[in-house]
Amino acid sequence: MKNVIHLILTTALLLPVLVRAQEEAGSPAPSNNAEIWTLHAGLGSPKAWNYFGLTKEYLLDEHSSYFVTGGLGTALIGVGLAYYGDREGNGLVATTTVGVVDLQATLGYQYKLGKHDYLTAGATYGMLFMQCYCWLPVVSYEHRY
Repeated sequence: MKNVIHLILTTALLLPVLVRAQEEAGSPAPSNNAEIWTLHAGLGSPKAWNYFGLTKEYLLDEHSSYFVTGGLGTALIGVGLAYYGDREGNGLVATTTVGVVDLQATLGYQYKLGKHDYLTAGATYGMLFMQCYCWLPVVSYEHRY
């Protein structure tokens, strides 16, 4: 069962073509800023299963980025990769994170609430809390600046 779950999560992260199909023609242009700071709070976040934290993203292209994150939760400090269907709008988001005490992959859907505010809901799977391979829900508020 673990191999099947790993295969599904890896496929979701490595095949961005599946996510591009959901893009809208009228979505806003991506930000020109190559580095973005994000404050997040909630039950996990797309970048790491933390209750609250801070992330700095470095954009690779209009859909993907790598990031450094820190906070209070399972990934005290971590690095990872993110893929967005629509980075600055509503859409799927898939991430993988390697932290000091965890390893996880997250798949969720982000809802744009305002110019810089987002709500993300989904699930994460991985080695969490240094002791279990398990699924956890993700519901988080993000403010990007």
